[in-house]
Amino acid sequence: VCSSDLRVAPQRSVAASGAVAPAKDGAVVSRPVFAENALQGPGFRELFDYKTAFRADIPELNYEFLAQGVPQGALVQELWYLNGVLQDALSSSYNWTQGTFGVVSDHMTTPNARGIPNGRWTLEVWVAGSVRATSTVYVGIAQPAPAATKPTLDGFRFASTATSDQAPGGRISARDRKSTRLNSSH
Repeated sequence: VCSSDLRVAPQRSVAASGAVAPAKDGAVVSRPVFAENALQGPGFRELFDYKTAFRADIPELNYEFLAQGVPQGALVQELWYLNGVLQDALSSSYNWTQGTFGVVSDHMTTPNARGIPNGRWTLEVWVAGSVRATSTVYVGIAQPAPAATKPTLDGFRFASTATSDQAPGGRISARDRKSTRLNSSH
């Protein structure tokens, strides 16, 4: 890896501050998912018991994500954050060798004898210097309740006519109005 290919990891989570911006190279990475258990053998690793919140004493955190269109040899970084602070010793970097489509399935462990530290864990997946996906999991703490907001629809209006430039919602003239009553004089 050439030194110009390396990117310095931010000390605070980029994704925590806003949405992940789409990259222009066509590489797509799915949102990482987390699981309590994994089966592993020669040539396979399968996760099960998917969750977004875990008990306090878990020894490892299993995760997986899909990647498509990642250029061969591209630098991939898996950056771990605990409560928004980079955990450099738990993060990893590697060059992509999985071809045009791959499933990355791995686990994060810690040298801590009490297991994964409690808190809000965020995994960011970077490809070629751009954050491509992020996901958050809660270990030993309550997962926040979703915001109690009603869905809103912005910029939508009903219209049955169009203006001369094809925009919806033109005014109906009096001569264009037709009765919707049925004529029952058969």
